Amino acid sequence: MIILLLDTLNFCPLGKSRDDLHTYLVDKDYTPEFMPKLKPESISFIKSLEKRVDITMKMIEDKTTQFKDDKFYSVFGQQDTSRKGVASVRENLDSYFGEESNMVPENYSENDKADFRRRRVKRLGGRTLHNFLRIAEPPNLTLMLDLLLENMKSECWQPFDAVSLINTVLAMKILKIRQTKVTYSDLVKLTRRCYEMVSADRRTYLEAYMYFVLFNWPTESRQSQTICPVEDLKEATKKWKEAFLANHPRQKDGTPLRKKETTIFFLGQGKDMNTVVHYDELIDPQGKKFVRGDKVWESEDFVNKLFRLPGTLVGEGTDISCKMEQRSGGTTSFHVPTSFPIGSRFLWQKRVYFVLGFSWAGIKAYDVRQDRPVVASVIQHQHNPHNIYQTSSKKPPIQTHESFMQKLGDLNRQIDEIKSKRTQKPGRDRVSLYHIVINDQSVFKKF
Repeated sequence: MIILLLDTLNFCPLGKSRDDLHTYLVDKDYTPEFMPKLKPESISFIKSLEKRVDITMKMIEDKTTQFKDDKFYSVFGQQDTSRKGVASVRENLDSYFGEESNMVPENYSENDKADFRRRRVKRLGGRTLHNFLRIAEPPNLTLMLDLLLENMKSECWQPFDAVSLINTVLAMKILKIRQTKVTYSDLVKLTRRCYEMVSADRRTYLEAYMYFVLFNWPTESRQSQTICPVEDLKEATKKWKEAFLANHPRQKDGTPLRKKETTIFFLGQGKDMNTVVHYDELIDPQGKKFVRGDKVWESEDFVNKLFRLPGTLVGEGTDISCKMEQRSGGTTSFHVPTSFPIGSRFLWQKRVYFVLGFSWAGIKAYDVRQDRPVVASVIQHQHNPHNIYQTSSKKPPIQTHESFMQKLGDLNRQIDEIKSKRTQKPGRDRVSLYHIVINDQSVFKKF
């Protein structure tokens, strides 16, 4: 309806000049003399369209980027064709409200200058991280970085500016575009500023909670950074979940037709920006179609880039309890929910390792296993004249819930086949004892 109304305005005297129409839409004090006289409530409604558009577009883009398109894609989801339609609507609306020039008018007030830069960033395609990663012209990321830095220096900055600045820096890192204006330490401080503003007025930017926890999670390589206390992280994860459910009330427990939220970041190895890993940076031979039970977590890129945290699997396989050091000394427990309940009891109450993922609904533990994975050894045969590599034929031990269930299913099928053959031979003893070895542990089944 908003697009229809804007298109209709093109047929009135105001619409003869695109510049006049744009100014009328974004400047609350601008009313040209040739503009037909409208009722005050009509003028007020037209002047409010920009804000309505921002709220509507954020709601739409949140739904298309924060949820999986197919329940079979257990981590990241599949590309949704509806995003193309959303992009078309966004482009149409930004052609009315966005700024075409990079030059901020000098006669504008500081607040109007900040609004101008914001509209320019949106016109260049910057709204969500998904959008920033698909900027048609990479140099525009550098331009948006400068515009957003100017806004953050002013007293008129908004959560959009802080979130978009972090998105820009992350997009440049993921796309391997070099920049030196914003350091990792700057981002840590920026996440706190953004989190404090959003959590104070209950805004709907889930990125503020995600980035605060992502950049402040304590690791050995981050000891030199001024990260927040563990108690602040606990409070942030609680508010994060509450904000997610406030934005998406249909996702509450017990509500039918719930969709799974996507996970886009993981805690990485190394220092500074390497500790933040986006899924686009992970090389997956399966084309990011991560289904439960696949071996992608054991691939070389995943093992080398993702950080493994230790903990104890508790709550019937639903949570992992981690020990985290406090600034005041000593340790405190931090519970991380698993991405799905671990049904294998042999892992319960045991020390495990996991990958810390950051979904839109909060942190999650992925690939829970007893030991840290090791990249499959590659052996070069000494008599191989063509330098062909061969992998070791030794089967790895069962370490994860998925591999345990898969192995158990195979064994049950073998047992069923044996039982079927036994029923065909009545002259033999009907009671047999089968000794099955699983991961160096004996399992006995009696029939």
